[in-house]
Amino acid sequence: MKALALLLTAGCSVQVPDPPPPHPERDLHLSLELRTSARTHPWWPILVDLWAENHTTRPVPIVAGDGGTRVEPMVAWRLSVTAPDGHVTPIVTGPFDVGCGLYDSNWVKRIVLVPPGGRLRVGTMDLSSFARAGARHRWLSGSLEARVEYQYNAIPSRPSQSEEAPPEVAKRFGALAGVAPFRMESNSVTVELVPPSVSADEIERELSLEIELENDGHFFAWELPRGRAWLGNVSSRSHRIVHPGFSGLGLCTPGHSLTGPLDCAESLELGPGERLEVSLASYMRYREWRAQKEHGLELVYAWGGRPGFWGGRPVPFDPENPDLPERCRAMADVPPFELRTRAFRIVMESPLIVELVPLAPVPSGRRYRLSEVLRLELRNEGEKPIELASQDAPLEVNLEAPDGWPHRFELSRMLVLPPHGELELTSDPELGIDAWSVNENSGAVRQDHGSASLQRKGWLQPVRSEPVKFELQ
Repeated sequence: MKALALLLTAGCSVQVPDPPPPHPERDLHLSLELRTSARTHPWWPILVDLWAENHTTRPVPIVAGDGGTRVEPMVAWRLSVTAPDGHVTPIVTGPFDVGCGLYDSNWVKRIVLVPPGGRLRVGTMDLSSFARAGARHRWLSGSLEARVEYQYNAIPSRPSQSEEAPPEVAKRFGALAGVAPFRMESNSVTVELVPPSVSADEIERELSLEIELENDGHFFAWELPRGRAWLGNVSSRSHRIVHPGFSGLGLCTPGHSLTGPLDCAESLELGPGERLEVSLASYMRYREWRAQKEHGLELVYAWGGRPGFWGGRPVPFDPENPDLPERCRAMADVPPFELRTRAFRIVMESPLIVELVPLAPVPSGRRYRLSEVLRLELRNEGEKPIELASQDAPLEVNLEAPDGWPHRFELSRMLVLPPHGELELTSDPELGIDAWSVNENSGAVRQDHGSASLQRKGWLQPVRSEPVKFELQ
């Protein structure tokens, strides 16, 4: 419905209609431009800017960014790779979420006005994000062609995903109020793909990753799994790698891949027949081992084709940057590759049982020895002895007693619990576990429950008893 304005002139009025709604598909032209080199390795950044150009004499609105089937606009990148023999392979991408616009239901705030005779950048894409391990064989050489299909469907904007569209037209469509759905296409840009000097298949054949676990992969649940790993070169030529101690190595369940940035400043040359030993402690330490008893795993080393860091600083990777360290530049020709060990199993066993046993009602009005009211029992239900304490790694015993005071004891003498053996800690005076309760005037509040835990240097977590109830006099 057109709003009418009144123009008062010499005793008469003239009705003047508002200007018609804009026509972005007619008034704008979408243009793709390469920001990075037109000749590049396919795993290097391939940055393409999408520009909206206005050839009229008035501002024209358009929604910047991207959306999806329920959020404006729908932006689809159409890619194809032409091999040196002329064979064309389409890269199926469909609508692609460039800037998380898929979740930005309030798309009205992304409307921009392209000035008369000017242009605005409305999107940027790194096309190398499509060249991952699964598609790398189609990206080794030839040329990559890209264009954009931009579609506006007049889907009402909403303040958030959980809210309905507002009734006001201005809040639903902003400067695009009255604009019918439209579709535009950009021009095409072409990038020459330069193959690596050594392919990923060759690298994966000529490098090896091995792992050797202690105790055939069986460990106590409270300790860190131990083992050694080696990255080796089984070929007759050298290979440049990033040191696996800098985020290039990790534990994965079979079939899953490792992701994460690498620090290419720590790259090195691995010569023919050389093996590099890698400590596994840091990779074992940050896994949740208690979640299950058995863990089927593979050790994976992955190079993603470009670093996320050098010298510990997050940086964009630009091979043409003169400040790029030489050891990073040496990795620029190495394509993405992945090495895996054989699948292996780690079994976490929990044979140590800690039990706090109430013995008698807890006295009131006097101090008492803890051994009067409780007993702390340890049992080994496994087939292997368990070392509990030594001078170098004492055992810390934490006791939450009914006197309301946290009691802590330390055992530094050699203490080994044999297979299927039992040990009672509070009754042996040589162990020093038996103690007096605190005075009730100390401010501690008596409680009818208690528990115990054991902790030792090198243990990932304490071994705890089940909580128990005490009878208070």
